[in-house]
Amino acid sequence: MESLGSGLAVGPKGMGRLKVLILGDPSSVWEKEFVEHVLLPRGHSVFLQSNYSEDDRFTGFYEENGIAVIRGEPIPRWVMRMPKIRASIMAQKQSKALAKHGQFDIVINMFVSPAALSQALQCRGDRGKVYAFFCGSDIIRSSFWRTLRLRSLLGKVDHVVCASSNVRQAYDTKIGNDASTPCTTIRLGITSFDYIDARLSNGTKNDAKQELNIPLDKITLSIGYNASGAQNHLPVLEQIRCLPQDVRDKLVILLPMTYGGNSRYISSVQKTVSQVGCEFLIFRNFMDGDQIARLRLATDIFINAQMSDGLSASVLEALYAGAILLNASWLSYREYLEWGLSLLSFSRFEDIPKLVTSVFSKAGKEESPSRAVLREKMSWNQCQEAWGRLLR
Repeated sequence: MESLGSGLAVGPKGMGRLKVLILGDPSSVWEKEFVEHVLLPRGHSVFLQSNYSEDDRFTGFYEENGIAVIRGEPIPRWVMRMPKIRASIMAQKQSKALAKHGQFDIVINMFVSPAALSQALQCRGDRGKVYAFFCGSDIIRSSFWRTLRLRSLLGKVDHVVCASSNVRQAYDTKIGNDASTPCTTIRLGITSFDYIDARLSNGTKNDAKQELNIPLDKITLSIGYNASGAQNHLPVLEQIRCLPQDVRDKLVILLPMTYGGNSRYISSVQKTVSQVGCEFLIFRNFMDGDQIARLRLATDIFINAQMSDGLSASVLEALYAGAILLNASWLSYREYLEWGLSLLSFSRFEDIPKLVTSVFSKAGKEESPSRAVLREKMSWNQCQEAWGRLLR
């Protein structure tokens, strides 16, 4: 990075060093990787605002890269039990903490919420810009009243960014022309591809299975990618129970439940899967990149039956690693069609047993035909370049 006589730092392609604030969740791997692959390479000075004072998952990374994580003062426990009062007091404390750092050139609300977007508008400098970055459920599953609040704010921001075509469709449907703000679709990159490639350069899918103590004569079937009830684990498991016993004897069900959900729902999934008549593994602990790659490579069949979705990285990781995708018809992805990704569709949960049986003989035996196109379309380079054009 060069330094001009005026003292202004200049990043790649002549871009000035900007003071950038992200209002989101610093404990999210997506926010961490967005900072790592999009903002830092361009030399920006990055600040993160956090409501999550106890989650220090990426503290080391942020400290090593000179990124300030701004937290409001702690709130008494009795206040935290009162949602209406809590929201007001939290906003006041956060605004006070942010004010100590002056104004910002760029404010990005990643994982958009009315409260954070309102705060973003207050933080920008006189000539600063605010970007609303919708990543998925923040707009796809936005309620009627929440959407009304967003509409009143989105006309005041400088640009809206959507992370996939489905996110953009939800934005157009729910916000429509009520906000005259320009809108761009920019996909996030997927770092896990690198970890999958690294494992395949020195081993095979079977090696990943053996590390998880899965017998090589078994077929693995993964359901969803988190512990949320929106993944529809229970109705899928009920259909797996309908498979002939000789098929179930050859199956190992994989249930990644490392985040989301609640203890009651997780317990109900554990009880149900124990009655299906298959071996199973439940994953509860946070996974790093290599552990995610291991899980994806160990997956032969992936069932994507969630209620709604933007463009799940977890599903694309499974495809990249060579899994056969059984995809609910209500989850329509324009990218899948445009990129020619291979999948089998079901319109009812009752169709799942037949589909599983139909792919059983070839599961785990084919190379991924989607790897090259996914590597191209979901790279961090395309994300960085697109954001670079916006932030000029």
